[in-house]
Amino acid sequence: MNKRKTFVFIYTFTCPAACRHCCFACSPARTEKMDPVLAEQIINSPYFMQEFQTISFSGGEVFLYFDEITRLMETAKDHYNIQCITNGFWGSDPVQAEKMIRRLKKCGLTCLVISYDEFHAEFIPVSSIQTILRLCKKYLLAVEVQIAACQSSWRLADTAQVLLKSITEISVSEAAVLLVGAAKENLDEKDLIYEDKTVRERCLGSDAITIFPDGGVYSCCSPVSYSIPYLRQGTLRFGMDDTQMRQVIENDSLFRSLVKYGVNGTCRRRWPSYPVSQKEQYVNVCDLCLHTLSQIPYEEE
Repeated sequence: MNKRKTFVFIYTFTCPAACRHCCFACSPARTEKMDPVLAEQIINSPYFMQEFQTISFSGGEVFLYFDEITRLMETAKDHYNIQCITNGFWGSDPVQAEKMIRRLKKCGLTCLVISYDEFHAEFIPVSSIQTILRLCKKYLLAVEVQIAACQSSWRLADTAQVLLKSITEISVSEAAVLLVGAAKENLDEKDLIYEDKTVRERCLGSDAITIFPDGGVYSCCSPVSYSIPYLRQGTLRFGMDDTQMRQVIENDSLFRSLVKYGVNGTCRRRWPSYPVSQKEQYVNVCDLCLHTLSQIPYEEE
């Protein structure tokens, strides 16, 4: 298999926000959460320690379960780089936020990633984000801001303007919204940000796998992964030994085909009896993959 660098825990679908663009349709009403005992077993697996360099905790909002996450970070810090992705809701209390930042750094956090854009701003005040950014600078904790955008929403420059001096010397990046999860219900396809030219057909190869609250494993780092059943390559369960975990992680022949032959090339080889239609334009190769594989009837093996 292609050696991976990162495994991502989508630790929960619960979130204090219910953003219109959320790729997993997270909200306060969602209750799915990973079993911390399973998460600890994965982290401590000799196979994972050998194959992966970084663990990323994401959601939903992982810091709703701050004590659980920090205990898992303590387990992971001697073996992995650690990243956490948050919407920054906890920055509303500067005193508590400072305690959390100090705790995160002590637990080995390598980088804090804050998701903030027009969609998050409907639920999270900008002052909360500014507080967290200030504290990260104070405690020399690496931090990034990631935004999601469509044509009519804030773009990177708009978010930068809102955050003003808080983002000095901080990395800010932009990703185009894809029509999955809540975005599929709330946003218009015409409002997406499309590439000017024909998108590449080949997946460049993810350096990550994604593990969802039920233990489901996807060889994909894209927000579309959970919406494509074919990308699910198995389930990690408590009590599995290293050999069984390896079998799940390395059950990635579809992923390797997408890297080698591209989306349409893979479909022609695997499902020659199902011709697929093409749209006039795509956001990126992930959009192409979603649109194409969604046309192939899925039969669970």
